Amino acid sequence: MSRGSDSATGKDAEAAAWLVRLDGEAGSQARAAHEAWLGENERHARSFDRAQEVWSMLPRAAAQSPVAASHPPKAAPASKWAMAACVALIMLASAFVLTRLPGHQTLQTAPGEQAVERLADGSTAALDTMTRLSLDFDDDQRALTLEEGEVVFDVAHEAERPFVVRAGNLQVRAVGTRFVVRHVGTDTSVTLLEGRIAVSRLGEDGRAEPVAIAQGGRSLRTGDRLRLTVNGKARSDRRAIEDVAAWRRGRVVFDDVPLGEAVSELNRYGGERLAVGSDIAGLAVSGSFSTADPASFAEAVSALHNLDVRASGQTLVIESRQTQN
Repeated sequence: MSRGSDSATGKDAEAAAWLVRLDGEAGSQARAAHEAWLGENERHARSFDRAQEVWSMLPRAAAQSPVAASHPPKAAPASKWAMAACVALIMLASAFVLTRLPGHQTLQTAPGEQAVERLADGSTAALDTMTRLSLDFDDDQRALTLEEGEVVFDVAHEAERPFVVRAGNLQVRAVGTRFVVRHVGTDTSVTLLEGRIAVSRLGEDGRAEPVAIAQGGRSLRTGDRLRLTVNGKARSDRRAIEDVAAWRRGRVVFDDVPLGEAVSELNRYGGERLAVGSDIAGLAVSGSFSTADPASFAEAVSALHNLDVRASGQTLVIESRQTQN
């Protein structure tokens, strides 16, 4: 067991001891001491919450507990003391069930589906369509792997437990901030929305090498996006905040994006599928479009660039306009 796990086990034992003490002492002095203990470390509060959770699972405990009651009784019966003592044993013996198991999970959205998930640490993750995110939280680190898709992270501040997201060869380290990570095909990027983050590139040996942002190695600013190219190089640009994660408003924003890439992006959201002729796949497209109406996108692009749109089964094909004799 790691040092972090040992520390957490000790805090769980302390939390159980406090629950027992408060069960027998309803005075202001005991409660003041308890409040001081909670303020010493963020993990104390989490451990005490788990102790109360275990307490509520025990027979008759929730109804009898003076911790939750507004007017606790002056004395506790022997059976209640026995249940309170069980909390310490359950927390120590069931640490995996209560703290480890919820930290190991995978979040996933289907084509056209989006979701906002509240994580075990209080952070939130807003998942775009066709996204798969794995989480591995322990007492030392909050580790996440974006296997595919795009996620907006709103990170709960925990200075002693970093929030680390990996996506391909990109690694983002944060404490408390908001940012977007995207990993779709060869497009791997991070965009800062608020706060500060440290961005690294992962080598073949798994080592993280800090990435210098633009000239002078400055830090990312709000609206800055850093992208890793196929050859491993990094380049940065700026985006309007309202365009970042526009999919949360049902929109997708393109800025001189190749038509073939734009079509692939819209196809991720389900609905009527689009296809594009190879001879015009590199045509630059700009604008804001609805993720729920690919037909309107096809019509707008064809009108602007003098193209044709034809139906082929369930697919709309955008192609060069045929000249007629």
